[in-house]
Amino acid sequence: MMTHALQTRLTELTAFLTAHPQVRSMTLYGSLAEDREDEYSDIDMALDVSGTDNGVFLLALPDILAQKYPVLYTDFAPSLAPDKYILTAAIYPEDPFLLLDISVTAIPHCTTVTKGMLAERNDPYSHTMKLFTANLKHYLRGTDCGRDIRKMTGRLPGYDETASLSAMLRHTFHWLTVHGTPEMQTYLTQFQPCMAQLT
Repeated sequence: MMTHALQTRLTELTAFLTAHPQVRSMTLYGSLAEDREDEYSDIDMALDVSGTDNGVFLLALPDILAQKYPVLYTDFAPSLAPDKYILTAAIYPEDPFLLLDISVTAIPHCTTVTKGMLAERNDPYSHTMKLFTANLKHYLRGTDCGRDIRKMTGRLPGYDETASLSAMLRHTFHWLTVHGTPEMQTYLTQFQPCMAQLT
């Protein structure tokens, strides 16, 4: 069952996004929509912006979110474009697992924004941050995520392919801490209780 705090956040977020003149509707999907969320769940939503170019709206989303929320980082999903347009955003500093995964849809679906355009807007740090959050979540849930953890850590200096998965997660966390801005380092401290659970 959704906590009161999460319900309040979701109500505020929905009101903010659906007040935008280009947003026709917002639909939840994933664990929140199916009432199976846990402490690691994120917010999966689809915004319908029919009547406008949904790719162009996707590009504007980070700035739109920043009008109300402290956007710590964003990361587009170039591999899905132009068939799907998805943005991941971190806007809750006190809850690093509560990311937004926003799919921007429209009828008709537009394909003007390309993979390359989205890739150019991403940066390695934010992408690694997104992957780390997802992989740590899956690891703590006991999901089979070894391949994804190895792939993530394999992109970083000092990768040891013989290391345990927990060691790889610690290695990635260290890299994020060393290369993060002061703001991001403060954000990363929210992961410390979970990092302490790694064996």
